[in-house]
Amino acid sequence: MKEFKTYEESLEEAALAKIEINEIFKPAASRQRKLWKMIFSEKDASKFAFAKNMIYYQAGIPEADSPAKMEKMRAQLGGMLEIMFGLGLGDNIKQYFKEVGIEINLTHDKYEEISTFQPNDKIKSLWDLEFFGEPVPSSGKAILKKLMDNATHTESDIVQSNKFINEEIIDVACAQFDIGASAYKQAVDLTVAEKNGKSIQEKLDAIEENRKAQDKALEPFH
Repeated sequence: MKEFKTYEESLEEAALAKIEINEIFKPAASRQRKLWKMIFSEKDASKFAFAKNMIYYQAGIPEADSPAKMEKMRAQLGGMLEIMFGLGLGDNIKQYFKEVGIEINLTHDKYEEISTFQPNDKIKSLWDLEFFGEPVPSSGKAILKKLMDNATHTESDIVQSNKFINEEIIDVACAQFDIGASAYKQAVDLTVAEKNGKSIQEKLDAIEENRKAQDKALEPFH
C-alpha cells in the first residue's frame, strides 16, 4: 500500500495533479470545443461536448438524473446524431435506437458537405496549438475526426487524473493521517491556490467562519 512520508507531501502530489488538470487538460478541452464551434459555425459547443460524452462514456449520459429542457435536448441530440454520422458511426447509432423502436434518418450529412475548407488565421493558430503544427484538413469529416479523437483522449486524461487523485492520494492520505475527505480536499484546494501565487487568507477566513457557524448550530446537541 502506498504511503506518504509527510502530510505535506501528500498535499503537494494532489495539488500538482489538480494543476495538471486545470492548466493542461481543461484548456485543451476548451480549445477543442472552440475549434469545432469556429469551423462549423455553431451557436454553442454543447453539441460537440454532448457527442464526446456519448462516445467516451459508451452512450451513458453524465448526470442522467438532471432535468433537461426539451429544446436543449433536441438540439444536443440532433447535433450528436450529425456528428455520429459525420464520424462514420451512423449505422451503429441507427441500430442502437432501432433496438428501442426508433428509426433514425438524416436528410443530409453536414460534415460531408465541407470538402474545401479554408481556415482563417485565428483557426490556424488555435489548430497549431492543439495539433503541434499539423495543417488544418480541408475535409469537414477529417476535421471532425481529429477534434473528436483529441477530445475523447483529453476526457480520458481528466477522468484518470481525477481517479488517481481520489484513489491514490485522497483515500490513502485520509486513512494514513486520520483526516476527513472533505477537510483534506479543502487543504488540497488551498495548496493549489498557493502554488498559483494566490493569497489563501481569505479562503482560510471563510473556512473558519463556516466552522464557527456549524459549531453554533450544533450547540443544542452537545
